[in-house]
Amino acid sequence: MSELVPQYGLGRYVVLVCQYTNGQWMQMSDKVAYFEVTEASGIDEGQGTAKLEVLEQPATDILRFNAPAGATACSVFDSYGRQVLSQPIDAGAETHTLTVAHLPAGLYILVLNTDDGRTHTAKFLKR
Repeated sequence: MSELVPQYGLGRYVVLVCQYTNGQWMQMSDKVAYFEVTEASGIDEGQGTAKLEVLEQPATDILRFNAPAGATACSVFDSYGRQVLSQPIDAGAETHTLTVAHLPAGLYILVLNTDDGRTHTAKFLKR
């Protein structure tokens, strides 16, 4: 191996245990791991045409937000990816509220699902 070139995205990957010594990469083990990334994951803010908008930052006891048409359910995830709140919402209303008083201060992600299968996300701070 003369040079390590990082690659990202979908595809097959090989994991080797290497050490960089005296300007060269040297493989340290005969064991090799393979894995394949078949679907991109993560949070895509801005998916869809309408926007999910958090109205007050940071939130204290109540989180107010505007939701795109057809929103049916919302969930809140903490910074570790754990779901800490989930509830259905009124698809006919534009402005919604969630009680977040029980959540500790921190960064959270609000996720909305719509009746057409789209997912909308927004970050918010809880004080």
